[in-house]
Amino acid sequence: MGAHHNRAWTEAGGIGGKMSAGLRDCIFKTALAACVLCAGCGQQARMESSDEAFNAGWERYRLGDYPAAIRAFELSVKLATNDAQKVRGDFSLADAWNYRSPGRSAEKAARFYNKVIAEDATGEWAPWAALALVRQKVLVAIEEPPDIKVLEEGYGGVIQNYPGHDAAAEAFLFLQSARLMRGDKENLEKAIEALEAWFPRNMDSVYAGHAQGFLGRGYSRQGQGRKWIDALVTGAELGRKQERKWAEHANLPQSSQAQNYFSIAMVAQLSAGDFELAREYYKKFFEESPTDQRVYLAEKMLERMEAFEEEVRRELENVQ
Repeated sequence: MGAHHNRAWTEAGGIGGKMSAGLRDCIFKTALAACVLCAGCGQQARMESSDEAFNAGWERYRLGDYPAAIRAFELSVKLATNDAQKVRGDFSLADAWNYRSPGRSAEKAARFYNKVIAEDATGEWAPWAALALVRQKVLVAIEEPPDIKVLEEGYGGVIQNYPGHDAAAEAFLFLQSARLMRGDKENLEKAIEALEAWFPRNMDSVYAGHAQGFLGRGYSRQGQGRKWIDALVTGAELGRKQERKWAEHANLPQSSQAQNYFSIAMVAQLSAGDFELAREYYKKFFEESPTDQRVYLAEKMLERMEAFEEEVRRELENVQ
């Protein structure tokens, strides 16, 4: 969740972020247009519809060709035949200006985000634009501790104004993540309390796995090894379930869960002392990614665990 979740690119076929099923389904009603912009000369092939220009823009964005992406998004707005096409084009322009490198313009991005909110107040794009404006404030000084009061006001506004929307769920999780980053006792307890209350009401949410991941981080800082490992396991399984559903829907390969399985095995072994669970997740890790560079380390950790168990058995036999 710390990385940028690119809303419109997810609509155009990307899998980097999470968004509402309605928006995510849009792309599967229309095939992606082929890349029709000449990156080298900056010329555009003839595009006769807003959809073509919109899809081409996100294709160029994905490839890092921001100038071409912006030209395509501008054309998608120009060719728009309805308000929905104009709004999505404006949102895409906002994201392109916000995340292009080099040449980022937070000012231009904010102008387009605010335009989306004004023109699509009750639509699907406005909540994401509102969230993006708050994120702009956070990303300005990412290395400094977040100002919790500013974030509570910003993320709280998204949560209050767009209840039940995926953007509100993300705002909630971003806020808890910021509290965890602060690391002090008060914010740590607030984050854990909020996440523990949120999870039972949102177990079917695409964000449920992320919530458990954050809870695990909080428990680890409190030294609650058993709760930490339980949260990691729940988060990993929910993440796998969600990835499977998304991969089947998008006809794309599932993303690897190797990192999650490796982390669970290590925490189970070293922090929770649950060797049975550690073995289970080392096995899942080996099956998930047999050529991973961490396989050697995992094998050594298993050997260490088995040597410890053998030593304990010998000591017990001597006692008897």
